[in-house]
Amino acid sequence: MSQSPIHSNSATPISPALDIFVTQVMDAVCERYKTDTSIPVLLVLQDKNNECVSFEFDHDSIEKCLDEARVYVKHLPRMQPHLKNFHPIRYVISYIGSVSEDESTPSFISALLFEYQEKGGTGYSAYLPLDKKQGLFSRSPLSAGVIEELL
Repeated sequence: MSQSPIHSNSATPISPALDIFVTQVMDAVCERYKTDTSIPVLLVLQDKNNECVSFEFDHDSIEKCLDEARVYVKHLPRMQPHLKNFHPIRYVISYIGSVSEDESTPSFISALLFEYQEKGGTGYSAYLPLDKKQGLFSRSPLSAGVIEELL
C-alpha cells in the first residue's frame, strides 16, 4: 500500500477519510499503469456514503482534459444531469506529467500527479516519480503544494 499523502506543512489537516480515499486511488492508478502506460486524466469523486463515480478524459490535450476534469468537480450536475443527486465531498484527479524536483535546474522527470480536496478543506497536489529502472511509479508520494479549491 502507498504511503499516506498527508503533508506536514498542510494549511488544514487532511482528514483520515480523504487520506484513505487518495491512497486507494493512487494504488489503483499505479496498478493500472503496470498494464497500460497511456493513462488518461482520471477524476474520481466520492460522496458522504463513500459511493464513487469516475470519469476519464483523453480526447484532447492534457491541459484541456485537466480543465474539463476540474469543471466536472465544480459543476457535476450540469455536466452529467443524471448525477444530479450525487453530491461529492471529496475528489482526486490523476494524470501523467512532468515535475522539476530541483528548482535550480531546468530538468524534469516523469511523474504521476494527483490533485485532491475534501469539501471545505484545502486543495493539495502530490506526485509519484517514475522509477527509470523499473518503469513504474514510486509508491512514496511527494508533496507538490497547495492548489485551487474546487469544492
